[in-house]
Amino acid sequence: MLPEKLQFESRDRLPAKDPFNALLNYAYGILYGKVEGALIKAGIDPYVGIFHRDEYNRPALVYDVIENYRAWTDYVVFQLCISEAIPDEAFETTEDTGAIRLLPLAKRILIQSVNDFLNEIVTIGKPLSRLSHIESDAHQLAAYFLNNG
Repeated sequence: MLPEKLQFESRDRLPAKDPFNALLNYAYGILYGKVEGALIKAGIDPYVGIFHRDEYNRPALVYDVIENYRAWTDYVVFQLCISEAIPDEAFETTEDTGAIRLLPLAKRILIQSVNDFLNEIVTIGKPLSRLSHIESDAHQLAAYFLNNG
């Protein structure tokens, strides 16, 4: 379903070797920050993992909690790619590794698109922005920890 120039063979994390995976990696980075902020606001230490192991200076709980929301950033990246909203010149290939880097234009478009999507009101039980749903879920998790700790 992706335009031919954006098709890829497999998921690349770090470094990404194609624009789609580079966008996805950056979008996940945005989402990590939003989820970590929601956990902190709820009074939860984001560095204590449940499914992901604790590692020094790694917010392991963020890696656990983010799984519920990855599809949202996947959707944003997919929509940007199928609509060809980010021009080719917004990406750069590094000579030494062949990694794809997002240039400022690509970052601006992606950040705005992710933020717009997360601020859109959706009804999941009650009408809230997607970001507010993340924060509400974090508060529910905090209440669960308090009541079952």
